Amino acid sequence: MGVAALVLGIISLLLGFIPVFGIFFIVLAIVGLILGIVDTVKKGKKKEPRGVSIAGIVLSAIAIVVIIATTLFYGLIIYGVTSYKEENNTQWNSYLNEVQDDMDDYLSDYYDNYRDYYTYDNYYDL
Repeated sequence: MGVAALVLGIISLLLGFIPVFGIFFIVLAIVGLILGIVDTVKKGKKKEPRGVSIAGIVLSAIAIVVIIATTLFYGLIIYGVTSYKEENNTQWNSYLNEVQDDMDDYLSDYYDNYRDYYTYDNYYDL
């Protein structure tokens, strides 16, 4: 069980950095932590060496911390990007509305000034 805890700790530590999917490897880290603790207690009662199971506990615990930290980090990045996009999108939309209003005013003035010229009778005189 100590070797299994070590292997699960290594796998969860290495794959815990993957954005979005890294959070799923916390299950492996928790299982590795449990296996390491159980193996350490069993070997402690029998007075056997516990180095591998302690290494599995340490790596699994580090993996849990790293997975939570990277998940929070990626979450903050996503939140920052979306809030920046929404803020700039609002500014961009207001700018586009101003341009559209200016174009509407220009076309309205242009049509008012040249309305008489662009009639059906004058169209064929061109």
